[in-house]
Amino acid sequence: MKKAFFVIAFLSLIFLIGCTTPSDEEKTKIGVIVPLSGPLAEYGVAMQNGLVLAKENLGAEASGFELIFEDSQYDPKIAVLAYTKLSQVDEVDFVVVFGSPTSEAIAPIVDSQRVPMVSTAIATEIPKESPFIVRGLDRPEAYTVKTLEYLREQNISRIGMVKAENSYIQYLYDSLLESKLPEEKIVLIDNYTLGDNDFRASLLKIKESDVEAIGVFLGSGQISLFYKQATELGVNLPTFGTDFFESQTEIDNADGAMEEAIYANNEVDADFKESYRNRFGNESQIVYAGYSYDLFRIMVKKGNFESPEKFMESLKNVKDFEGILGPTSYTEKEGDRYFQKPVYMKKIENNEITTIT
Repeated sequence: MKKAFFVIAFLSLIFLIGCTTPSDEEKTKIGVIVPLSGPLAEYGVAMQNGLVLAKENLGAEASGFELIFEDSQYDPKIAVLAYTKLSQVDEVDFVVVFGSPTSEAIAPIVDSQRVPMVSTAIATEIPKESPFIVRGLDRPEAYTVKTLEYLREQNISRIGMVKAENSYIQYLYDSLLESKLPEEKIVLIDNYTLGDNDFRASLLKIKESDVEAIGVFLGSGQISLFYKQATELGVNLPTFGTDFFESQTEIDNADGAMEEAIYANNEVDADFKESYRNRFGNESQIVYAGYSYDLFRIMVKKGNFESPEKFMESLKNVKDFEGILGPTSYTEKEGDRYFQKPVYMKKIENNEITTIT
């Protein structure tokens, strides 16, 4: 009787092993290191949403892909720990990382770990750390040149800047200085940490200056405060900013004070915007949802995961990929590797974001 029991048990085990598909082991694993909490959580949540939506929409075509999320809190040390866990424990095939500071911290170890990284960052030096790194964002001059061209059309040549100490913002600010014409004047009024919330001193300096426009290069939570304080002090000059303006939270909190503000950014198509709003109930930092949505589709449709080298090589074949951010192409310039996309000028009108050029 016992012998019969063990024979049945053994045969059952063999049957189960035979019926177990290797699909879980063979899945392509994507590690995602984004801020899901903290001051930049809007960006991380948008990227998470974009990836989830892309996987849902691709259906069976994406069934062989698994997403593993880690909260970086926009902290380089936490991001490095997350990368190590994803590469060594989860054994992911590649990682997506949000932010320049976090990407810069991870970049030196990418080469030894041999886990390719797609960095949603603007720092053009990052891909030079390893042949296994490509950036998801365009180069900084794509945004600053577009902004300066628009300001020139408005006959604005004297600009005062209020800036937060942040590597992303610094790259854009440096590019602004490099892209300006010799006759154009850009003056840094004040530098702030991301935790500062009183900008009245800068606004008083601006009132006494001859600037014709204000560059508001501040971070999340600061922008709406700056505009409200500007209204209180009667400062009513044209303003422009960065993609930190792509936040309905900032616009709403400014109580109408951001009206007519402009900035350069990429743009998602109308159908995606509608489906995203229906699925998640908001549009804040939807462009970053668009980045991750298109990136996932590129990985599924174009990625070769036989080896890190073949994966990076497959990205080079991405030319005019029809994404929801428009035609997207792998591009190399001065040691930088990135995905190039159309850039537009946007304006805040009637408390909503509109694309103008």
